[in-house]
Parts: sequence; structure tokens; C-alpha cells
Amino acid sequence: MARSVFGGADYTAYPVYYGALPALWAPVVLGDADNRTAVRMTATMLGSYGAVVALKRLVRRPRPVAVHDWVIRRPAFPGGRDLDTWSWPSGHATLAAAVVGTLAFRHQRAAVTVPAVIWAGAVGGSRIWLGVHYPSDVLSGWALGAGMAWVVHQMRKNDEAGSLSEQPVFRFTIPLG
Repeated sequence: MARSVFGGADYTAYPVYYGALPALWAPVVLGDADNRTAVRMTATMLGSYGAVVALKRLVRRPRPVAVHDWVIRRPAFPGGRDLDTWSWPSGHATLAAAVVGTLAFRHQRAAVTVPAVIWAGAVGGSRIWLGVHYPSDVLSGWALGAGMAWVVHQMRKNDEAGSLSEQPVFRFTIPLG
């Protein structure tokens, strides 16, 4: 059962990460769709990915498979192959929580949120099952991705126009006198 659940989650992770933005931006570019979810997803994913890269390079925690002989290596799965050297935080868990958090904060419907949270949980579990992350890597990745989604949601929640140019992400005042 673990092979089906975690293997399936691992196989779907990259298509979701790489497909989320084109799927959200295509109706905006090709038609006259609302761009608010696409803008939020873009900001959340870019912020989350940037934070993961920076933290991995700063902390440099080795992966469990490189440290412990008893960890089972599963290279037949996409996430079990040779990845970058560093473990903390889990990029997969971070991006899964970023995608799910953005959808949950934006749409707030159980029909969207519940299956997405289950999927994000399976993606995080797959990282431990594959031997490429410690549980703390996954938990902190979920917190980072969900936190980034929350921050973007808070910054953009009053955006009725749906455009970055009409509703700035940051506001500041320059005193002139």
C-alpha cells in the first residue's frame, strides 16, 4: 500500500509543480479569466522555491540516505534518484504545501481543499519513504509552503481588480517634506 500511495504521490509531484502555473495562466492569457489565483500561485511558488534553495545552501543538512546505512534507497522513483546534496527543508513538501495553501486560501471549499491536503500529505510522506528526507525536513517544508501561501494571501486578499498593477503587493510612503 505504501508503494502505491507514496509512489503515486511521487510520480504526480513534478507534473503538479510544473503544470500549476501554466494551467492557471492559460485561461488568463488566452481569454478573459480572473488572474487572482494565478498571481497568488506564482508569488507563492517563486517565494517558496527561493526560500528552499537559500535555506538548503545555508543549513547544508545531508540527506538521510547519505548518512545512514539502514535507509532504503528507492531509485526507481523520480524523487528517489540522485538529487541535490542537501535535505532541509524538503522542496517537495514546501511546493506541495504552497500549491495546496494557495488553492485553500483562495477558494476555501472542502471539495478543493480536502483532496489537495491528502495529496500534499502523501507527497511529504513519500519523501521520507524514499529515504531522501527526515520527518523534520517534511514538517518544516509544509510549514514554509503553507506560510508563504498565507503571507501572499494576506498581502493580496483585498485585491478585487486582480491585477498587480492596480493593487500593489507592497505599499510604502516616501516623505517629501
